[in-house]
Amino acid sequence: MAFSAATKRSRSIGAILYNRLLPNTCSRTFTSEASSSSSSSSSNQMNLIKQLRERTSAPIKDVKAALMDSNWDIDAAQTELRKRGKVLASKKSARTATEGLLALAHTHNRAALIELNCETDFVARNDIFQHLALCLAKQTLLVENGTQQSGGAGGFHVGAENLKKTTPSPSALL
Repeated sequence: MAFSAATKRSRSIGAILYNRLLPNTCSRTFTSEASSSSSSSSSNQMNLIKQLRERTSAPIKDVKAALMDSNWDIDAAQTELRKRGKVLASKKSARTATEGLLALAHTHNRAALIELNCETDFVARNDIFQHLALCLAKQTLLVENGTQQSGGAGGFHVGAENLKKTTPSPSALL
């Protein structure tokens, strides 16, 4: 009894313990089979999971499923994860963002009003989200043709480096 309880606690991956009754005896013996190929393949699989997770930042569950579906080919699994990501993104794109806030930035002769939408009011009340809206409003003041009155038609690209130049980091708000 003590031996079986100890083996349950200290069972390692790749080692299989089983109870076998030998012929012509009334005592039981425990034998262990540990295949070196199974332990090396499991460590190889763990390395593949780790590499793909570093490449894609996908959840471990999705990474392992993609690797198993692609027969442990890391490039095929990465392609599979991209396909799954596009499907998830298309599902989420149909949702409406009904919450949000307005941000106003102005100088002595110009003003910019930004509407930034989100799905929940919790996000809209977040300091980082409010900081983003204010940064976008300030960034619109820096655009050369910012004097247009466009009902959402005058779009422009704001890079992360431009946002960093405009205002302090959001960590200063916290």
